[in-house]
Amino acid sequence: MVYDAEENRLTEQELTFVRHALDAEFLALKKAHHYAAEMEDPDARQLMHEHADIHHRRIDMLLALLDAPGDITKHAKLLLQSGGGYHRADG
Repeated sequence: MVYDAEENRLTEQELTFVRHALDAEFLALKKAHHYAAEMEDPDARQLMHEHADIHHRRIDMLLALLDAPGDITKHAKLLLQSGGGYHRADG
């Protein structure tokens, strides 16, 4: 889906930036899970799982912003002001 800047939605360039951010978060999530599986030390394994959780929350946040109705800029500002605790209205 492509959003029109005049409707306060994402431009093609902004959508590309979000796509790159999602790609980076998915890769980091995959690596964190991989390294957690490789760790023998339980504390190190737990740390890798915590890092995976962080990347998972960032993916959820980015996807929720893309699904947000109306002005995506307003939703992003609210998200940043709340410290990242974005919740979908339907979930």
